[in-house]
Amino acid sequence: MAWRIDRGILRGEIDNTERGRVRGKLWLVGWSEPITLDLQGDAWPDIAGTKLTFTNPEPKPQFIREGFRRDQQGMVGDITASKKAKVYVQGPSEDVGRAYAEGRSNELPAVWKNTLYIEWYDQTNGRVLIESSEFQMTVSEPSWELDEDDHEAQMMINLQAMRDYLATVIQREEPNPETEAKWPEEMSEEEWEEGLQASDRLTDAAMEAAEKFADDPDARDKEAYVMGWDQVDDDDEVDRPWLDEIDLDAEDEDDEGEAWKRADDEPPSKSFSDALDDDGTESEDSTMDSFERDQHPLQKRAQDYAMHATDVLEGLGIEDRGENPDHPADVFCRNAYQIMGKLAGVLNSGSHAMPKGMILATTKRCMNWADEGMAALKQLSALHPEAQAQKAFSELLQELAALREGIVQLRTDLQGES
Repeated sequence: MAWRIDRGILRGEIDNTERGRVRGKLWLVGWSEPITLDLQGDAWPDIAGTKLTFTNPEPKPQFIREGFRRDQQGMVGDITASKKAKVYVQGPSEDVGRAYAEGRSNELPAVWKNTLYIEWYDQTNGRVLIESSEFQMTVSEPSWELDEDDHEAQMMINLQAMRDYLATVIQREEPNPETEAKWPEEMSEEEWEEGLQASDRLTDAAMEAAEKFADDPDARDKEAYVMGWDQVDDDDEVDRPWLDEIDLDAEDEDDEGEAWKRADDEPPSKSFSDALDDDGTESEDSTMDSFERDQHPLQKRAQDYAMHATDVLEGLGIEDRGENPDHPADVFCRNAYQIMGKLAGVLNSGSHAMPKGMILATTKRCMNWADEGMAALKQLSALHPEAQAQKAFSELLQELAALREGIVQLRTDLQGES
């Protein structure tokens, strides 16, 4: 996924006074030397030919994944100081959280603001993004201007750069005829793992494309192009002049028939009629009661742990959770909920038992998420030396280790079955 470094920026400068070249410097909280940019291409017309300087009125220390290069070299993406973005007017955090949980985020009050959007593609790190509507900006007089034709050409180059980047995320491989010929029940743990990893990569890429083009009127077609899907899946005529100029040299991807896609990743849900008696009245054995009765003990344990962990962090007042995907609090919660959700998908299947290979592959992934969660807890413990926090993290660590042992035991039992 893209590297996002906007929260930790103190100040920065972007210089596009030389046509076809963007240079820049970014100063981050806690970094002794600035990050330098040396990129091929031009910014959008609003800052092309200019030198843009900006400051962050509220910089915060930001966790950045290991491996980020100080000297960034590659190609520009979209660089502009006038991108319109919907900014939600934050109310009480519990109201915002409830709206997202219930799928009502579109009902939250929002305003449209000009946003500083600086995107580039480093030769090693891939896509890097700075996006904020809060930075204070100053733009010099342009030394040259980008005309409409040159801007359209640059935008096409930017789309191709995004497509190339997502291709490295997806890592498409040639289908394996032997695997595709198997029924899901016949597939090994290793074959399921390969398919699940491919599914994760495709999902990550699709989410990143959807986020980038969220407010773009041509979002559907641009998402399809950068994902390598070069045709729209309906019969509607689509006017997309920006695409007509691009050489579509990539072959259409045909992912149908892959065996790992034949099994649902989520447990089958009961219909409304299943919860009714013959006379149409609600039965005592409701859908929720049935779900709780069929819930696997290990998944119930994972669910209780994820909910409890969230309450603990909220009780400690850890504010970074959910705001910075690289913060250990967010990493910890994300892994706890991954374990909860994936175990539900393969263990709470009722009479529709998942294939053994799929359960083994999924539980192995859950073990890895548990390891990542425990590492994140240790990072949190180093950040919060307070006695109350130390006690809470120690208990969460022990409970997560016990949950992992439960997963190991389940795998042992499955592997011992004939």
